Amino acid sequence: MTEVKRRKIGERRTSAQRLKRVLAETTPKHLEQLTKQARALAGEDECEKVCLNDIHARLSGLKVRHELLRATLTFAKGNGFHERLLSEVGQAAAYELDSDSWNDDIIAALQERGRGLSLSQQSDDFADSCLQDPSDMGDEGAISYQIGGKVISSMTGGRICIRFDTSYAGQHFESYFCVLACKASSERLHVSEHSIPFFLPLREVEKSNLSSSCTKFIDCLSDVLQAYVSRREQVNQLRLIKGDQIRELYHSLSYNLIELLLEEAYWKVGVSLAYDNPKSELPTRSVVMAWPHSVDALPREPPMAVQSVTAHRLLRAEGALRDLLLPMGYEKIVADLQETIARGIYWEEDQ
Repeated sequence: MTEVKRRKIGERRTSAQRLKRVLAETTPKHLEQLTKQARALAGEDECEKVCLNDIHARLSGLKVRHELLRATLTFAKGNGFHERLLSEVGQAAAYELDSDSWNDDIIAALQERGRGLSLSQQSDDFADSCLQDPSDMGDEGAISYQIGGKVISSMTGGRICIRFDTSYAGQHFESYFCVLACKASSERLHVSEHSIPFFLPLREVEKSNLSSSCTKFIDCLSDVLQAYVSRREQVNQLRLIKGDQIRELYHSLSYNLIELLLEEAYWKVGVSLAYDNPKSELPTRSVVMAWPHSVDALPREPPMAVQSVTAHRLLRAEGALRDLLLPMGYEKIVADLQETIARGIYWEEDQ
């Protein structure tokens, strides 16, 4: 073996030994570093979990406080306000009006009747008026008229009290009150006090209608209140009968925006309803999207190459929700979804 070959073999051995020493020194350190990093990451994950749990707890608390605040603001006037109005206008039966008799002349007559009243007369006559028919009160007591779910009564000083009775599915719900009065320098009526929920467009209705027609204002406000109660109770009824299928539910205070996430079989269904008309109990816009939980849960007949499963709009259900109340529209969602599954149009084939 020549000297050159010996030298090359020696150099290779030296390089191999040096590499072994480097690996022996660095590998444990590297593994230790990796272990520390893994532990740090695990600690960060635990920290993130704690933070997320804390956030969820805070959100739950905020939701509770939000519900309490909404209830407080919605019914801020309380029963005391209602009782005071009832003590002023009396609790006698009201004249029944038909649609032909319902006009601004009735309001003018009630104003005149109110101007002739005095607080002392009203207080003295209150006990008797509870037992009398309005037709027997002569010219001394307050009188009331009723048309539909509205009771309109005269009050002292030419004020007008309107009680709005709301209902859904034949069941009575809240009664709301609104008092109209004239300013000293004007004969025009304005809303002086009320128990209307703060999130409903009372001022917009007043501005648009009261200056031109008092009866138009009363009818419009009645429609707004009735539509609000109907939308709210539709959601409550759906919760009652389909609570197991509702995974998420969001609604605005006035229920003019409702969003639902539903589960049916292996499918999720997102429903978004918008009520642009505050006097309507039916949505003006509706979007219904359906998508499966997973691709593996879906039948594939005949077999095909599948790239993905797309979210599919349930157009028939969307149309039905614009024509039907929400609990009945839900059945249309299920029917449209079943038809979509049967037709298998949710697959996207590889090109």
